[in-house]
Amino acid sequence: RGSHRWKLGGYWYRLQLRPEQPDNARGAFTYTGQFSGNALADFLLGYPTSATSGIGRGDEDGRTHWFHFYAQDDWRVRSNLTLNVGLRYEYNQHMTDTGNRLSSIDLSTPGGRFVIASDGAGNINPDAQALLPFIPLPYVTSEEAGWGRGLLDPSKVRLAPRVGFALTLDDSRAVIRGGYGIFLNQWAYSVQTAFARNLPFFFTKQVDVPADVSVPVFSTRDILASNATGTVGASVMDHAFNVEYTQTWSGGLQYELLPATMVEVSYMGSWTVGADNATVRNVPEPGPGSIQARRPIPQLSNINAIRFDGKSIYHGLTFKTQRQLRSNYAFTVSYTLSTSKDDASSPGPTVAEFNRPQNVRDIFDDEWANSSFDHRHQFVASGTYELPFFAGAGGLKEAVLAGWRLNTIVAMRSGSPFTVNLGVDQANIGAGPAQRPDQLGDPNLPGGQSTPERWFDTAAFALPAPFTFGSASRNSVIGPGFANLDVGLAKNWALRGSSALELRWEVFNVLNRANFDLPDRIFGTPNFGRIFSASAPREMQFGVRLAF
Repeated sequence: RGSHRWKLGGYWYRLQLRPEQPDNARGAFTYTGQFSGNALADFLLGYPTSATSGIGRGDEDGRTHWFHFYAQDDWRVRSNLTLNVGLRYEYNQHMTDTGNRLSSIDLSTPGGRFVIASDGAGNINPDAQALLPFIPLPYVTSEEAGWGRGLLDPSKVRLAPRVGFALTLDDSRAVIRGGYGIFLNQWAYSVQTAFARNLPFFFTKQVDVPADVSVPVFSTRDILASNATGTVGASVMDHAFNVEYTQTWSGGLQYELLPATMVEVSYMGSWTVGADNATVRNVPEPGPGSIQARRPIPQLSNINAIRFDGKSIYHGLTFKTQRQLRSNYAFTVSYTLSTSKDDASSPGPTVAEFNRPQNVRDIFDDEWANSSFDHRHQFVASGTYELPFFAGAGGLKEAVLAGWRLNTIVAMRSGSPFTVNLGVDQANIGAGPAQRPDQLGDPNLPGGQSTPERWFDTAAFALPAPFTFGSASRNSVIGPGFANLDVGLAKNWALRGSSALELRWEVFNVLNRANFDLPDRIFGTPNFGRIFSASAPREMQFGVRLAF
């Protein structure tokens, strides 16, 4: 009303999730050559050294409801100044199973305990009875533990305020914009399905043959019929759930330098807390002796977990010039100088890192580093030029040769960092944590010295002393940069009515530049520091499109 324009709204979202993930349902077998001296021979003879099989369906009949409400006021303070103020409230219910076939592990109690989802009366699903005897720890129902059926702390307070402004100057040729907002993120429900693949609803049976046995004990046919030799593990999400909040602030100036041509300088920053990142629980301290006996809970192996305390920060400054189509050509050119840091760049492994901490007890001091997607410099330019040739020539010549458009895109960016990891358990803490070597100096070679045969100084890394963590920091090596030029030629023919025919000829990576992938980053391997692959070479394609 008047100078205020209010927007109010909300929505309700209901999700039904029915995954079924019986890991290794048909069994997985390992043949190493322990008995015949040749892995293929052991396979043909049917003499495995280990076998794994999933018992149970690993399924879930999940339900969740979201309730979101928002209010926003666009206030035109003056003819050249507009303020935007808004507030969102979001409630995302945790996923629950209609039959309560979920379970987790409570590590906050001495010795640990299983928590099995139950109804309000403390009753668990009857499907749990068959595998309850395999649980090596005490167990309680979610009702007894004071947990919800989703096995995560509730998150009812989710407020997201936002404010922004736009100020026009110099007869509307200049615009200054700025804003601040809090944005909420919902973790992927596919991660939550781990609760459906724990005891007593799912069991991964592991049978191993001791390494010093030279005469076959089991065959492929009967190894999984024997008693399990491994310890019980689990995959969980920490019960101490935190909402992922991202604070974002930005500001910029746009100025019409010439008719149809605009220049812009803008800044954006963000700070994220509560990100869902991967870790490992039940890991022993580095030291000699049996790994299993030194675990905080010796009855269990390592526990893959999602923690809700991840952090990240980003700063980016962008310079941009844009020209709208006029006098047969248009273009956009932008350059961004940015930096990004975090304690993990993804909830799962990527080509740049495993995204798991080396020392699970010292995450933020040990893992805080440049993000694995931190491209410090990025340049992108695109343009369109309408070729003027044969315009007005008339007849077949104009119909075929006139009206062609030349399109081009140039993209360049500096390399992003990656982590050097160990391929051995030097700290003697078991599989899971992403251990690193010692770092003796800067592994990044001076400009021009990096080659596919030796991308970085491999001598800058060394094997740590036994039962210790390496000193190498996360993401300490910079990978190859990227540069690419794509060119396209296109023409449209207007047909009867609103129909049109388009012919396109496109060439990708015109210069056929070798944009190298990351080198081998596992210390101690034969190809450590070497590159063996690259992005796609020059490619060409023709296309015809009929719109009607």
